[in-house]
Amino acid sequence: MMMSLIQNCMTLFLLLQKDEPEYKTGLCIHKPCTGDAYTMNHLNHKSNAAGILGVAVLIFIDQYTKHLASVYLMNKNFVLIRYVFELEYLENTGAAWGILAGRHIFFVIVACAITVLLSFYYILLPAARRFRPLKIFFVLITAGALGNMIDRIAHGYVIDFFYFSLINFPIFNVADICVSIGAVLLVLFVLFYYKDNELDIFRLNRKK
Repeated sequence: MMMSLIQNCMTLFLLLQKDEPEYKTGLCIHKPCTGDAYTMNHLNHKSNAAGILGVAVLIFIDQYTKHLASVYLMNKNFVLIRYVFELEYLENTGAAWGILAGRHIFFVIVACAITVLLSFYYILLPAARRFRPLKIFFVLITAGALGNMIDRIAHGYVIDFFYFSLINFPIFNVADICVSIGAVLLVLFVLFYYKDNELDIFRLNRKK
């Protein structure tokens, strides 16, 4: 169900960004080869609005499911697939397996840094279908980082509730799913999908 909600959110994100121009590789890599400045500004604003909406929807899903977990799973656990998958409430003050437990300020700073960095590159990316996957991955990672940051600020811990008992995987939540999917796909696309010159935008020492 959670994966379906996330998929619906990403579908909405794509619909809001439809009809954006394609960008050619080469000299026009970071500039539209056709269209005027007004059109591109409109498309950029549309893309930014879609990103904000995507982050907001994912954060809402994350926080709502955590609320449900705190109401219905406290001191309980539901076995969905015996010996494989359960719903189990956990208040996590650290990262996976309780690593860095109690380092709330550290995690908040990291989440803020991730949000600022990815927001900067999201805005910097051209409004083109070619770069749409990167924007989606940025939305996923940012939403996940902010979702868990809200927990740390509001409660002093992160609410987790998904548990793969088959492999004793650390209990996780929707925000963790967003970060994991976004990060893994980001790495794969950077390594195998985009060309080197298309990623020049991420190089601080790139030529003007």
